[in-house]
Amino acid sequence: MSFHKLDDCIQKLQDFNSQIQDGIEISYKVAFDCEENESGTEIVDKLHEVMIQYAKLKRDLKQCCEAANDSKNQLQSVLSRNNGRQEIGNFCEVYNKNLEALQSRNTDVELNEFTHVVDFKNTVWNQHHKLCEPSNVDNDCELEVTQDKTNQYICPITKTEFVDPMINTECGHSYSKEAILSHIQLSKRKCRCPVGGCIQLVRLESLKANKVILFQMKNVCKTYLQFYLFKLYFFIAFFTLLFNILKKF
Repeated sequence: MSFHKLDDCIQKLQDFNSQIQDGIEISYKVAFDCEENESGTEIVDKLHEVMIQYAKLKRDLKQCCEAANDSKNQLQSVLSRNNGRQEIGNFCEVYNKNLEALQSRNTDVELNEFTHVVDFKNTVWNQHHKLCEPSNVDNDCELEVTQDKTNQYICPITKTEFVDPMINTECGHSYSKEAILSHIQLSKRKCRCPVGGCIQLVRLESLKANKVILFQMKNVCKTYLQFYLFKLYFFIAFFTLLFNILKKF
């Protein structure tokens, strides 16, 4: 009995994760664009529910693949003991049993612990609701605190403003994406965090996009823009008034 077709199906299911990630990124863009909208908070609340649904999709997809792999391994074990004398119809029964066992442990609370849901709440949702809730130890905001506050938007490698910031989940330090990837590639041995005094390692699997800093940088740029626009408006008004006064002479 061959399980190649089953392996192909499982791989196609796993590939669907990229489609889910695309949907998450689109939801982020919509949330960023509605910041100035009068009904922005209502839209963000709905997008938060969308993020929860994406978390449910991710969980269901993972459990389907896990149940399929477990069922395949169990049947392969039985087939090897019975010299191939095992009916293929049993696969569905084993699969449904394994899937039900996984789903029996599901809770709504765990959906709020998915990384993209936590990131969304720590950035866009909190910005609209003006809340600052304490984070769990494993959350990005907690990790981010370990970075020097005075240089929180400066890459420790390039010494310039972050470009596509990535956070190292081992220590909480952030770096520009291209800079840290080059740093890892150039390291001949185990790659250590380039931040002075940090002894943690940097691995590709420990890096992920730092949406918290990215969102904060966006708001800082917006604040500076508003400030300079106000100064420009003030100087224009001042020199216009001065010019009108001088014209009278």
